[in-house]
Amino acid sequence: GQDEFAHRRWEAGVKMGDFEGNTMVGGLLGYYFTQNLSIELNASEALGSFSDSQLYSLSITHQPWPQWRYSPYFIMGGGAIKIQPEAKFVQTRDRTDQTVHAGLGMRVYVTRQFMFRGEYRSNVILTDVDDNLEIEEWTLGFSAFF
Repeated sequence: GQDEFAHRRWEAGVKMGDFEGNTMVGGLLGYYFTQNLSIELNASEALGSFSDSQLYSLSITHQPWPQWRYSPYFIMGGGAIKIQPEAKFVQTRDRTDQTVHAGLGMRVYVTRQFMFRGEYRSNVILTDVDDNLEIEEWTLGFSAFF
């Protein structure tokens, strides 16, 4: 029930959304140290017209009110992105860069062990040139906790 929602230890889920105009799909696995703090591992793929990207991140999540049915949370972390350009006539190289992110989201307890998630992240891709990229990410998904 909802009491188990507030005292969960593990969470696994899927999500999809928008990564700066590209379609994003991914999965997540989280572990709760306390009712308020968790660590999450995310793996996602963004599919675009000019490039595809794989993202991997590790995040710390703070949920101030875990007992609420509609429970907001804050997230920050870092990871890596591998960008594969879609070039047909010119040979290009794949790029791997470091990322940092911060964001906020909402978990909604649905029933039994399931919850709905909505999340916004502001990502900064730390490139090896002087101009870092800022990417907005919006996702929706479902999770199960145990």
